[in-house]
Amino acid sequence: TLPATVKATHRSLFDGSLQGIAFQDRPVFGFQGHPEASPGPHDLRPLFERFNHLMLRRLQSQLRFAEQTVRQAAAVR
Repeated sequence: TLPATVKATHRSLFDGSLQGIAFQDRPVFGFQGHPEASPGPHDLRPLFERFNHLMLRRLQSQLRFAEQTVRQAAAVR
């Protein structure tokens, strides 16, 4: 049983086993499977796009923090 904040995103078509999850309250997801066994070459593209989006958001957050820190340091001088 998964917690209420975790959603099953992928299940095996063969045995119904859980292969993917996503947290609803955090930028976290996971996938366990064999992408090479997929029928098409782009079946898992949405997972990589989501990962790239999460990394971009994190980078933007870090840049905003760095800019704020520089402004605060400049104001002290």
